[in-house]
Amino acid sequence: MEKSHLIKRTYLAMLLGIGEADGKLDMWEEQFVDTIAQKLQIQENEKDEIKREPSKYITQLPDSYSQRLEFFYNLLFMMGIDNSINAAERALCKEIGFRLCFNPLLIDDLIAIMVENLGKKVPVDQVIQAIIKYQN
Repeated sequence: MEKSHLIKRTYLAMLLGIGEADGKLDMWEEQFVDTIAQKLQIQENEKDEIKREPSKYITQLPDSYSQRLEFFYNLLFMMGIDNSINAAERALCKEIGFRLCFNPLLIDDLIAIMVENLGKKVPVDQVIQAIIKYQN
């Protein structure tokens, strides 16, 4: 299997892992996963296979910083899509952020921004400022 497809599967698996960290995948989370799967051109049967055991499919991380940042931003969005962020979701988000090679302080700041803005549109400028703050 080619690297780009493995990255897509990893991305979807991470989203599913975050979505199910609170014990359930609600309707909004399911819709978001479906939208991303379609965008990534992942077939329904493959999505279902990944959904059964997401951790098994986290095999290939993207090389580019911008792609890793896009992954992480969507994971943050997925974490708060149900207007609730619990300890398990935070812990998994931190673990994934670390695996994506982000500064732990940036991860904490981005999670705090999401918590602050639950149920509201997340201010893009806050996210950008947090990212700029920790760039080398």
